[in-house]
Amino acid sequence: MASGDLEIWLWNEIRYGNERALYQLYISGYDTLLRYGLHASGDRVKAMDCINEVFTEIWTKRDRLPDVKEVRSYVFTIYKRKLFHLIHHKRLVYSFPDENVFPSSENESSYEDMLIALQSEEEKKKRIRLALVKLTSRQKELIRMRYFDEMSLDEIAGKLNLSLRTIYNTIHSAIATLRKEMEGKR
Repeated sequence: MASGDLEIWLWNEIRYGNERALYQLYISGYDTLLRYGLHASGDRVKAMDCINEVFTEIWTKRDRLPDVKEVRSYVFTIYKRKLFHLIHHKRLVYSFPDENVFPSSENESSYEDMLIALQSEEEKKKRIRLALVKLTSRQKELIRMRYFDEMSLDEIAGKLNLSLRTIYNTIHSAIATLRKEMEGKR
């Protein structure tokens, strides 16, 4: 997203009805939100839909938006909540055809499919946790900073006083280790 002061200015402009400010905030945050959404959901369409929902909601509620000092965090929090809702709650909602409201075999099949999907998701989380144990503390720190704190390589280098090459190589090695561990445990 844009820098802090610009984000606050854009936010306030949105509150006053400036559609261009909304568009600029949307463009500046899109890649970061999409990257997180892809990581969290694994579904590009869901991730993109949630981004659009967030900014549509911001626009429709612009006259009731709070005064925000950390715009990036505020928008990111809204996005995470919407994405979580879409991933975890919408899969529990089923639509039934009008002519047959309670077809038992379809419901049982859908319920079984849902349970299998939930179990698979839990197994995947467990494999990820086990794979993370294989990383060094430095690798974990750099992965966290890069992908969860969304820091650039330059920001990480400045904060840890490391060369860009060291950071790149460490992250690359960590990802290779994670990939190897995840593939080996399927």
